[in-house]
Amino acid sequence: MLDDLVSSESFLRGSAHRLRAEVPAYRSVSDESITACVERILRFAAPVLIRGSEPPSGEIVGADHATLEKLLQGADFHDVMAGFRSVITGIQHWIADRAPAHGVAVGTVLELSQLLWGLSDSFSNQATETYRRYVTLGQPKLEQQRRRRWVTGLLAGSLPVHDIWLGCAEFHIDHDALVHVICVAAVPQYALEGIATRLIDDCTANAGASESVTMLVPGAGGLIGFTTSPPGSSRMPVAVGPPRPLSSLNSSYVIARDILAAVGSTAGVHSLESVSWRVAVPAQYALNAFLDRRYLVPLREHGAFGELIIEALQAWLNHDRNAARAAASIPVHRNTLRYRLSRFEELTECSLDETETIIELTWYLPPHRPFEANNRRRRSLLDESATALTA
Repeated sequence: MLDDLVSSESFLRGSAHRLRAEVPAYRSVSDESITACVERILRFAAPVLIRGSEPPSGEIVGADHATLEKLLQGADFHDVMAGFRSVITGIQHWIADRAPAHGVAVGTVLELSQLLWGLSDSFSNQATETYRRYVTLGQPKLEQQRRRRWVTGLLAGSLPVHDIWLGCAEFHIDHDALVHVICVAAVPQYALEGIATRLIDDCTANAGASESVTMLVPGAGGLIGFTTSPPGSSRMPVAVGPPRPLSSLNSSYVIARDILAAVGSTAGVHSLESVSWRVAVPAQYALNAFLDRRYLVPLREHGAFGELIIEALQAWLNHDRNAARAAASIPVHRNTLRYRLSRFEELTECSLDETETIIELTWYLPPHRPFEANNRRRRSLLDESATALTA
């Protein structure tokens, strides 16, 4: 009967199905990995059943290796133990179902069942000791892995409710809190920790007397996470999504990503309120290409002077089409600004008195140009961003 168990393909398939049903963490694991896990436990259990006695201490060391391997792969300890118990329970059911056909007495079935429970206890004790040592020696890395999986799962909307509650308990977060998703793009690997620490400090400071909770992890080429109190300012682009409960963070994450795409390299803390309709601009590829051909291609043909015209347009639009304030912001003489605007009309054959032209320029220019559009100021913005990353 035990020989049949060790070679049973149906047992392997049944165990894989049961593991995925009982332990959510195994649902994303490949068939090959689950089969290897079940086979390993079978190889561990079969000699105990055949011998009819508890395993010697040398065999229990296998629990050390199995547990440590799973932990190094980023598995949760509770999932490791739940998987082992699931397979052991499956072995018990398999023996109980087939014992009559093999003429195995009820007393023997009970003895085998007790051996399996004893084996499970021995494995649990050894695995727990391994886990304790691993946590003591490698807690920071282990916690980082769990934190990253939990945060990315929240933002993706893929975590079961049970796992959300477990994460809240582990990381001391109020399950009913409303939080804002935070996205920071293009953060070099070496600067991740420093920027995350600075942002968390800014969020805490902006909370004032209120309690602040912020979690940031590497993701999407930069930093992603959430906070109960967004930062008030930033020297690099930071997108903040609208407040949502932890169970609905995916919608806030989608909006934050769109905000980040809309603001480009513009430093500061950006939200739906500050970006407004511009959040929709990056996704309109065909329209943006059309507006580029209509307004910017004719200006690029004039090189540096075309850049000055774009700068004048941007300043004029940013200051509600007030020539005096726009000229002072560059700074140039008011007549110089007006000359550049008139050259824009000549080169593009579009009138700045027409509402459609104003709407189209307002739509297209901000997402594709920094607020100061000449080369010198663009370089200055990039230098400031680089300083913020490395400071």
